[in-house]
Amino acid sequence: MSRFQKQNNLPSIVPKNYLFILLITLFVIPLLWGLGIFRVPVSSIFPDLQRPHFWTFFSSILILEWIAFLLIYRVTSSNMSVYLNINTAFLRKKRYLLIISFIVICILSYFAPLYLYESIPSESVVLGRIGPVSNLERLAFVFLSLTAGICEEVIFRGYGISVLEKVFKNKLLPLVITSGAFMALHGIAFLPWFLLVQYFIVGMIFGYFFQKYRRLEILIIVHFLIDAIVAISVP
Repeated sequence: MSRFQKQNNLPSIVPKNYLFILLITLFVIPLLWGLGIFRVPVSSIFPDLQRPHFWTFFSSILILEWIAFLLIYRVTSSNMSVYLNINTAFLRKKRYLLIISFIVICILSYFAPLYLYESIPSESVVLGRIGPVSNLERLAFVFLSLTAGICEEVIFRGYGISVLEKVFKNKLLPLVITSGAFMALHGIAFLPWFLLVQYFIVGMIFGYFFQKYRRLEILIIVHFLIDAIVAISVP
């Protein structure tokens, strides 16, 4: 199916429930994490857990992003692949390569501490308290990378841009708005400005690719790989 056909299969007027879900997934949920409002109280639930900051980061992002994904799935389930521009035929064709690649990344991440450290540090050199250091944490980070690849691309590019293009009838405003929301999700209240600018630029690049090619599955794979490299190579 061509890009033109996919676009014309979308409703000409955005339904109210789509706009409501857009408000929650593009604004409310990113701000809940980015402003530090929502945090899973891991240390209270598991008082003996080592490095609770990492597991709070892991569980909070996991919960918020899958809630957003499920909300979007709920309203687009009847035509999700068309609405979000996911080439399911490509994914089916490459499924064995994708599965093998994922397994290899999991293995590499699990054994990464053996070649990164002489002894496991108390926190990540690069990412501090929220960075993975142990075998289990790095493996968990791979699954978090998969969550980010799927959920963030669906939220900001597939759903966010597609709906906003119908609202504003142009391409620039959806690109800027979704990039700002993408930036906010990554910690608008506590990241330094230069990192926030980097996230905004990445959002613009990914959004431009989506607008030009309408291949969300490619962005999901690239996003996952970029984040998974952290689990394999970042000390």
